Amino acid sequence: MDPILRDALTALTQNRVDEAKAQTRAFLIANYDNALAWYVAGLCALKREAVFNGIACIEKALAIDPKIAEAHQNLGVALSRIGRFDEAIAHWRDAISLNPSSGECYQYLSEVKSLSTEDAVFTMAKSLADNASANTHQRRSAAFAVATALHGAEKFSQAFNYYELGNRLAGAKSDVTVETMLLRRSQEIFDEDLFTSLRAVGDHSTRPLFVIGMPRSGTTLVEQVLASHSQIGAAGELSDLSGMAGTLRKLKDGVEYPHILRAVPEKILRKVLGDFSNQYSKRLAEFDGEARYVVDKAPTNYRFLGLISLMFPEARIIYCQRSPMDIALSCFQANFAKGQPWSFSLAGIAEKLHSHHAFIEFWQQVLPNPIHTVQYETLVSQTEQEARRMIDFCGLPWEAQCVRPHENTSQVQTASKWQVRQPINKGSIDRWRRYEAELEPLRQALGGLASE
Repeated sequence: MDPILRDALTALTQNRVDEAKAQTRAFLIANYDNALAWYVAGLCALKREAVFNGIACIEKALAIDPKIAEAHQNLGVALSRIGRFDEAIAHWRDAISLNPSSGECYQYLSEVKSLSTEDAVFTMAKSLADNASANTHQRRSAAFAVATALHGAEKFSQAFNYYELGNRLAGAKSDVTVETMLLRRSQEIFDEDLFTSLRAVGDHSTRPLFVIGMPRSGTTLVEQVLASHSQIGAAGELSDLSGMAGTLRKLKDGVEYPHILRAVPEKILRKVLGDFSNQYSKRLAEFDGEARYVVDKAPTNYRFLGLISLMFPEARIIYCQRSPMDIALSCFQANFAKGQPWSFSLAGIAEKLHSHHAFIEFWQQVLPNPIHTVQYETLVSQTEQEARRMIDFCGLPWEAQCVRPHENTSQVQTASKWQVRQPINKGSIDRWRRYEAELEPLRQALGGLASE
């Protein structure tokens, strides 16, 4: 690879997207038929959420050189985000034929129900998962792929063994202690007096619409139901609020968020919160500048609902509930790419669910913003009734397409991207019972939560 393109890729991995884009564009001027340059240009576009431009650039790369395995892999990912699964599957299979050690491609195939135990590719995935000397990351992805295929074949005991292998290979340790400390600090800081004293500081726009809940609780489905309405846009999962909490910590050395809210002069705090509101509103406008509402569905925004309320005191919040046992199993099966180290053990998942439940109980007691609760099991069994309740909560007129979110053409980037392209069904209710014996330690750890 040319050193310029290598530098561009390095910049891209360090999130210096504009720099990577400029280097690649300059290189292409003199090397228009360079396949790798078009591939890197496509990665830059995808990093900026320009999915159609990214697809076009990678397709150009493969037209020049069809043997770039990584290009097939990432083109498949981009196509799957917009629901073009047949094309995505073809590219993932091309990638595997070029690089049989691509564990991620096996997993992608399994996620879109295109990997059966009768498939020759399944044998290749199993061989990679069982190979103790293989690359750990690729082996882990292959293990999850094998597990998912075995689950589809209703070989649940064997499937669980491979789920365990994949989770073990992640080598991650639960980080829930950090969250429980944040909960304790939030309980010490956020109260009626704080919200009342700073209410005038925030932006009283109702445009931000927050969908929160545990990962795998139905947040993507709820977002797609909402975004099927003509007056609601979708921004996906934004990380801005976590970044803003980090910025607040810098206002005074040694003071953590949210203690910082009571540790700096009110004049400074008012300015910072006003700036945050403006920045966030501009961020939403990047996704949809005209919709009455724009949804931010980052599930773990529940940790920052206090900050959300200070920034947008009239913003609506939709909380997604689901059977904790089904959430737990779904998280254990997910192989999250990043940000969820607690999900790789049953003990970590139980700890996370307890922390999450305590957070939600606290916010329901103190938060002044309107909160609407959606029960996943009710949504998938009585879809129109629950969809109408959500749209009514937003103060909007009913639109029939909201019961057909699988027809929504907006891109989806989460682990649920295949499921939400299917008609709503009840197939994911009580999935945990297929692994009842294996999940008994989890049920015991959850205690009373397990039956909620």
